[in-house]
Amino acid sequence: SDCGGELVVAVDKGTFYVRIVSSDPFKAPNEPYAIKVLYEEPRNGLEREPNNIASSGQLLEAEQTYQGRLSSQLDQDWYRVTVSKAVDLFVSVRSEDVTNFYWKVRVLDSDEKVLVEESCSLETCDLGSTVLLVRLLAAGDYFIVIEPYSLDAFSNGVYEIEVSMREVIEPPVVVENVTADKGASELR
Repeated sequence: SDCGGELVVAVDKGTFYVRIVSSDPFKAPNEPYAIKVLYEEPRNGLEREPNNIASSGQLLEAEQTYQGRLSSQLDQDWYRVTVSKAVDLFVSVRSEDVTNFYWKVRVLDSDEKVLVEESCSLETCDLGSTVLLVRLLAAGDYFIVIEPYSLDAFSNGVYEIEVSMREVIEPPVVVENVTADKGASELR
């Protein structure tokens, strides 16, 4: 944080270091400063850093709200959802800071292929929320990535994310071995 303030970070167990540097690389501050580091037991609902890659994606439980923060133009927050059957996945992302903070949300499959993407920018997100819906037909892990809308956009913002799932009652039937010949089709 520049010029004082509070920085809250949710992390897993480990050893951590605090680095203090001058905001001006050519001179040191003239005034003394104080630093206070507090620890509290982890709470559900907070994003855990680092989570900039799929393998560190935090598992999201359905119907629970999590708070996250994009802290730079290069920050990505990866989350993971696990499904055991075909579901419709609803992803809701919202922020109270809609005048300065814009984001992009993507849902990816286990191979990190984008299934759906939506942005919240000045032109598209006047209510401060984005909702995505995607039908997941296969059981397994899927990823949700939240990142700044663009490298030029303000990206130091707090958001809330929540996922919900609804079982697909009748998944689509996949017909195999179908051929078409001059407009007619036949099953083999």
